[in-house]
Amino acid sequence: QSGVDLVTIGNEAWRWRRNNGLIEKDGPSAELDVYSFMTTTPNALVGTINHERMPVLLSTDEQFATWMTGTPDEAFSLLKEHPPDNMRMVQSGFEKRDMLEA
Repeated sequence: QSGVDLVTIGNEAWRWRRNNGLIEKDGPSAELDVYSFMTTTPNALVGTINHERMPVLLSTDEQFATWMTGTPDEAFSLLKEHPPDNMRMVQSGFEKRDMLEA
C-alpha cells in the first residue's frame, strides 16, 4: 500500500490511494485505485434530510490550497460542517421532478 493522497472533485474533499490486495476472499490480488469522499456531521439544513452526515465542502481558494498542499493537520482541520446560510434546499421528499426539464 502507498500513502493516502488528498484530491478535490468539484468542491468536495476526497481521499485517494492505490491499494494492492485481494479483490475477494481467496481471490486474486490486484492493484486498485480506491477513492472515498470525506464526510462530517450535518449542518442544520442538511440535518433536515440526513441526520448522520454530509460531504465536506470546500468553498474558497484558500481551502482548496490547504487541502491540496497543506500539512495533513491543516487539511484535516477543514473537515467541518459547511455553513447552512451558504446553501439552499432545491428539492426534498420522495416526489422529485426534473428541474432541467424543458
